[in-house]
Amino acid sequence: LKSANWPTEPGPPSASQRVTKGGARGTKAPRAAMAKKSDFESPSILRRLVLFLPAFYVIYFVIALIVLAGARVPLSAGAVFFTPFNWAQCNPAGDVRELVPFVALVVAFLAAGPVLVYFVVANTKQSWDFVATLVLVHLVTTCVASLSFPVNWVWWVAFLGTALLMSFAGELANYYLRDMREIQLDNE
Repeated sequence: LKSANWPTEPGPPSASQRVTKGGARGTKAPRAAMAKKSDFESPSILRRLVLFLPAFYVIYFVIALIVLAGARVPLSAGAVFFTPFNWAQCNPAGDVRELVPFVALVVAFLAAGPVLVYFVVANTKQSWDFVATLVLVHLVTTCVASLSFPVNWVWWVAFLGTALLMSFAGELANYYLRDMREIQLDNE
């Protein structure tokens, strides 16, 4: 019996017959989870979104609590709840009470955001979509929590700037640490 995976004559194996990391000729190494067709279907997107949004806000509230405690601001339920949505007192050049919402916003969007995009979204093509959804949800939640529309230009610059950087960093992380790793070169 001749097998299609073994050469009939001596010589270098063809591209389909080369030994890959997995072992024998013709077998392929196990691959990391690439984007599958099911990743773009509504139930899969909704499942990841239901995980992504609450995880982001839990991390955001923990960061706000740490920043409040570090700034020695008296802790109250109102202060902890309102800090992530406090657009009126978001100013890096102001006093400690104005610095806390700014630092919490920047750290949450730049430190926690890309990590969540990498681990929860796990897809380069959908990184921007999830971050844009988070931005919209955060804007609506901020309007509801503060009972007004944000008009502080410092908050807008910090909010949109960090959201853009979060999307960019998450996309790059997914691309270089997940997608590029899955490309196998046959030049061994």
